Amino acid sequence: MLNDIYNFLLSNSFCSSQVEFSRVWLGSSSRYYSNLLATGRALSIQVLTSLALRLERLSATLAEHSPYSAIAVRLRDYADTVWIDIDQRSLCRMPRRRIVRSASVLAQ
Repeated sequence: MLNDIYNFLLSNSFCSSQVEFSRVWLGSSSRYYSNLLATGRALSIQVLTSLALRLERLSATLAEHSPYSAIAVRLRDYADTVWIDIDQRSLCRMPRRRIVRSASVLAQ
């Protein structure tokens, strides 16, 4: 997913390098993206959230200009994919005990 987003932004001139992508789009250090590629680590939820918000903001801006509406839709789709990833990763981190306790409270 992240490689697709990077390549799309690169091919549409929204970033010019991995360094710029790391700084501007991921809000991290200049070598963050290349480090992720080298180590195979996953993005933090904080970085994913920043990326999703930036994609949404650009999508909304471009949607106002009809020649860019197809790009805006694609950016929105990427943002939605990132939000789904955040959702799934956040739910996986919830302690089982809390889920069971919360469900029993809701059932009352």
